[in-house]
Amino acid sequence: MNRITRRFLAVVTFVWAGYASAVPITDTVTVEGLEWAQVDLFKGLSWSSINVVCPAGVCGSGTLSGYDMAGWSWATVDDMNKLFNHYIGFEALGPGPSFWWPPGSDFTASTAFFGDGWRQTGYFFGEFTEGLVSDYDAGAPVMGRVTEFGVPGDRISTDDKNIGGTLDRLFVGAWFFREEENNTVSSPATLTLTALGLSALGFSRRKRLRS
Repeated sequence: MNRITRRFLAVVTFVWAGYASAVPITDTVTVEGLEWAQVDLFKGLSWSSINVVCPAGVCGSGTLSGYDMAGWSWATVDDMNKLFNHYIGFEALGPGPSFWWPPGSDFTASTAFFGDGWRQTGYFFGEFTEGLVSDYDAGAPVMGRVTEFGVPGDRISTDDKNIGGTLDRLFVGAWFFREEENNTVSSPATLTLTALGLSALGFSRRKRLRS
C-alpha cells in the first residue's frame, strides 16, 4: 500500500467516523409533504446553540443533540403558522407571531395534533409541546407551541417568549422539517459514493502515468 493510498484511506476513515457518530433523524411526523422531526429530540438547547448549526434556519453538516442536521430546515414563525393551521382546520394564525384560543372546551386541534403522533415536551395540568423557531425578535427567541389544558381547551400559538434560564429550556425543544424526497440517500451512503469516485480517479491517474 503506497503513501497516497494510506492517506486517502485515513481521510475516508476520519470522515466516516464523523458521520457514524451523528445519528440520522428517523423519529418524525409527516404533514402535507413535509417530514418534521419530533420536537422533544432537541429539548434543553438554547436558541444560540441551534443557530450555530442552523444559521438563518438553514442547517449545515453539524449535529444537535447528537443528530445529523444536514438537509434539515429550522422552522420560521410562518412555517409554524402553516403547520398549526393544518390542525386547526382554517387560517387562524399568521402572518407573524400569532395566538389562537377557541371559545369553549374545544380540543379538536390538539386532539388531531397529538393523534398524528406528535409527542409532548412537558405536562402541567395538560399536555403541551413547545419548540424554538429560527425567528429572533428584540432579544427574545420566538417559540411555536401547542397546548391542551383543561378549559377552555386548545391553546396554539407562535408568539414571543424569552427562553432565558436552563430550567425553562428543559421543556422546550425545536421545530425542524425537510422535504420528504430529500431523504433518499443517507450521509454514509453519499460518503461511500464519494469514496468510490475518488478511488476511480486515483486508478485512472495511475493508469495514465503507466501508459
